[in-house]
Amino acid sequence: RAHLLPQKAFMLRLCRLGLPASVEQTMQSFTVYLMTVLVAPFGSVAIASYGIVFRPMTFTIIPVFSVAIAVSILMGQESARKDIASAKYLAISAALLNMLLMLLIATVLIAAAPEIICLFAPDDIDMQLYGASVLRIFALSFPLMGFTLGLTGAFRGAGNTLAVMILTLAGIWFVQLPLAFLLSRYTILADMGIWWTSVIAGMVNTAGAYAYFRSGYWHRHWFS
Repeated sequence: RAHLLPQKAFMLRLCRLGLPASVEQTMQSFTVYLMTVLVAPFGSVAIASYGIVFRPMTFTIIPVFSVAIAVSILMGQESARKDIASAKYLAISAALLNMLLMLLIATVLIAAAPEIICLFAPDDIDMQLYGASVLRIFALSFPLMGFTLGLTGAFRGAGNTLAVMILTLAGIWFVQLPLAFLLSRYTILADMGIWWTSVIAGMVNTAGAYAYFRSGYWHRHWFS
């Protein structure tokens, strides 16, 4: 019976690691809603294209999420060995692998964008043309996204879920959403400005994640 009693310290540790990840995922889902609100004034074609583009995107990013999960597990093993050099190598290797995977996927999506959109809107020429442009713009951010996911997977494995949450929310609330609003409302880009923010936010997120990786703070607690 003693083993069935909850251990307060262990449960608090689980919450400390899990709560930031929960907030991060919740905010990412909420971002899709807010982006839809920003797209809505530009008409049904823009809204439908956003929905259509998300379908191949959510399918094609599965490989890099798998790598991110794998590097989190391996990083946990490295923390037991206290091997910082190996942990750094593992993190950057995962980031580069993810970047290459997403570069290949992005190349396919850019080349086959009209055909992909045609699967969802076979009789709507306007949708095919507009949706293909949106998909190509989003695809440009894929290598950046892959690199970032590789590093953040390593950060999570090192027990640094709070830093990942801060990096993610900063990219959303201080870069992507404000820029989407400003570029779509106050520049000649109009609705296209919303889509280009994915590339700009990807650059900022990648730079932030890499700067944090280079700082060394991500492993100081777990490997100390």
